[in-house]
Amino acid sequence: MDTIIQELISYDRQAREILQGAVQAKEQAEKELPAEEEKLYHDFLQRAKERTDRIQEQMAGSHRGELAKLEEIYLQESQRLKKAFEENRQQWEQELFDRCVTAQ
Repeated sequence: MDTIIQELISYDRQAREILQGAVQAKEQAEKELPAEEEKLYHDFLQRAKERTDRIQEQMAGSHRGELAKLEEIYLQESQRLKKAFEENRQQWEQELFDRCVTAQ
């Protein structure tokens, strides 16, 4: 009978130790929870910022490509107009002069 009582006391002691460990783990988790929430929040914000930065960079890259195409078109058109001006300059000057003189 004494051995049974001793075993029951041992089981009770083990149960109390397990319970005490669980209570301490719960208290520790409750203490760490705000810091963990803060960390998760900042991690989320950081990931969101990185994602928006990547998207902005992609958009800027596509705009750079479009801008380069427009600059190329501008240069080609500018050269075409300069060439047309040089080829027709004397003719246009003469025509303008003739119109001014005959208008009087």
